[in-house]
Amino acid sequence: RHRDMADVAFVFVPHDSRPGQSDVLLSEQILDEAGTRHDSRVMIPAVPSFLSSRGILGQVDVHVAGRMHSGIAAMSMGTPAIMISLQDKVLGVLANAKQADLAISRDHAADTDSLAALVGRTLQQASDRRLALTEELPRLRSSALKGLVGPEHVR
Repeated sequence: RHRDMADVAFVFVPHDSRPGQSDVLLSEQILDEAGTRHDSRVMIPAVPSFLSSRGILGQVDVHVAGRMHSGIAAMSMGTPAIMISLQDKVLGVLANAKQADLAISRDHAADTDSLAALVGRTLQQASDRRLALTEELPRLRSSALKGLVGPEHVR
């Protein structure tokens, strides 16, 4: 438990349940190591549907994503997403959303001081970041749609 996170509630939302990569197992491990006796830590016990996951992610103040697609889902709901940059495409996603400063390396994410500092900063900026994401969403959705169906089919 990090001293700067004393008043922060955590919700663990698993995104992937494939054998050997299960977010459910990882979330359980994190909770066990952190101590589950804390009322401010809740874990969703199974991987929710995409729509349920988006609904949950739309209600949190900040999302820390170990999976790129869960970060995208959070941002699509206007929620700032700190994304662990395991691949270069994560940096591109965040840069495209004008949130590039929310990328964090695996090493920095494993360092509780670094992660807590970024979470704290992001929580302080959450309202401004939500507004910025909300303003960017039409452009991002249009760009994604053009990539799926071709620019000639998108107004």
